[in-house]
Amino acid sequence: MVCITGEIDDHTCPRGRGSARRRATAMRQRTAANAPSALHGNGNGSGIVFSNTNGSGVPVALATQLVGPGSSGYSPALRGFSASGFDLQNRTYIQQTFSVDPTTGSVSSTALVTYTFFGPRGNTIETIAPSGQVTKDVFDGAGRNTFQYVTDGGAVNNSGVIRMDYASASSVANDVVLTQTQNIFDGDSNTIETVTSHRFNTDATTATGALGTPTSGVLARVSYVAAYFDNADRTIANVDVGTNGGQPWSRPGPIPAATALVLVTLTGYNPAGWVSTTTDPRGIVQKNNYDTMGRTVQVIAAYSPNANNGLPTTDQNQTTDYTFDGIGDQTSMTAVEPTGTPNETTNYLYGVSPATGSAITSNDILQQTQYPQTQVNGTNVNNVVSDAVNALGEV
Repeated sequence: MVCITGEIDDHTCPRGRGSARRRATAMRQRTAANAPSALHGNGNGSGIVFSNTNGSGVPVALATQLVGPGSSGYSPALRGFSASGFDLQNRTYIQQTFSVDPTTGSVSSTALVTYTFFGPRGNTIETIAPSGQVTKDVFDGAGRNTFQYVTDGGAVNNSGVIRMDYASASSVANDVVLTQTQNIFDGDSNTIETVTSHRFNTDATTATGALGTPTSGVLARVSYVAAYFDNADRTIANVDVGTNGGQPWSRPGPIPAATALVLVTLTGYNPAGWVSTTTDPRGIVQKNNYDTMGRTVQVIAAYSPNANNGLPTTDQNQTTDYTFDGIGDQTSMTAVEPTGTPNETTNYLYGVSPATGSAITSNDILQQTQYPQTQVNGTNVNNVVSDAVNALGEV
């Protein structure tokens, strides 16, 4: 069972947990009665972690400090302070981020707090963000997320106070639900349909519970998308019907035909299992070709093998070729133009060293990009961008 209360200084949590503030204070002092403590970090801008364990060796709290370079103490070197609380199953149920005065290193008495509730199977069923937004999740017996709700946590109809008990964490009966997502699965646990609902801004705040339809229950705008899979569990079609004109919609067995209101995207695969073609809802095809290493060496937009024998035109078979070196670095990209127009190629050169202005020597770092030439007053002009990197390999 997870103990979560609305007061930081509450003393009703099970033994071994204590109040978050008292634990944070104890951690700052690096003391813990009858419990070992550990210090990690070199005090040179890195994180310093203090952890305390209960009698079973399970952490009950953990605090992370960020200190200024060259210092290993607290004030005024302290730059950041956060704390986490753990339940008896070593799960984080509370996370606190404190404000630190950069001049004095003093830590604020209040914090941004995130609470987490867990279900009987260990699934996260509720997360309460510092902003007050509450996310609740429902899982089926296979551990699949069937519903997700974004709510007020019951605060609107509870004098502005989020309901923090376990029963409320596992229900939206008292909540003002803002958005609702339902996932429907097939026998292989593929998500075959997603129903998304958004609350109408005209709904009364007294209307609580799960969202309904545009005409019944807690009124909401409902949208539908579906997916289809092959026997290898690969996506072969995505269907988006939007709100379906405000009418309920269920995923049909076969892939529906694409229309102006039923947007269908199809995906085809080659024998190696890589995406070969993608057909958008307008019926426009993109074709991908690969080398034996699975690298994309050619992309053909508006692919039509029967148009111009599959060769590029101004509006079909728009082809881009890619080349790679032996270690997988891309060495060129070529826009293949229609017959009679020169192709345009961009080349990529690798290898940096002090001789080229870099702080390190490496053959794996991009040193120069050579773009296609352009004409200025009838003269071809090279377009070259050269890079130099520091000791960390950063430009």
